Amino acid sequence: MQPPTHSATPSTRHWLLRMTQKLARAINRSKQLILLIILVATLTTVLNVLIATWLSRSSSTQVYTFGTVRVTGVEAYGGDLKTVNDTAVVDWGTVNAEQSKTVSFKVRSISNIPVKLTFNVTDWQPEDIRKYIQVTWNYSGETLNPQQETQLSFTLKAPYTREFAEYTAKNNVQTFNFTIHIQTSTP
Repeated sequence: MQPPTHSATPSTRHWLLRMTQKLARAINRSKQLILLIILVATLTTVLNVLIATWLSRSSSTQVYTFGTVRVTGVEAYGGDLKTVNDTAVVDWGTVNAEQSKTVSFKVRSISNIPVKLTFNVTDWQPEDIRKYIQVTWNYSGETLNPQQETQLSFTLKAPYTREFAEYTAKNNVQTFNFTIHIQTSTP
């Protein structure tokens, strides 16, 4: 038995030929698009590796810092706190990108009533470095009674970002400093 034969009209064959050609062009465009996506992804990965390598070796992501500590309602002393010209200071040393430095010292309440502590950081030099540096502490909000002391730890962290590296390089930042203010408030 022979398969049935179908005769295609010239217009049907012409339509089939056009559709086949369109499909071939679409496949070629898709191949080119896929190759372009692979190329862009590869170049992006290589560029990220190069930037990360540059950042890790760049001396501009390494800066020296110190901080002044001002207190109200408490007395700060000991640990990493030093007194220079009657001012309490913390020498954080050299801070590298993506590195944390922690300093500790004690505070004692000089208030006549129970108090809680708050802190803020001001007087950044250079001023815009504050956008990149993070300062946190370990104080969890416990109440300090009169004459009670507690150990505080402050942690400074410099980011490992292209923006931080560019900022320190562009502005030739070799050192920065700031003031930590520790205040008391009533619970």
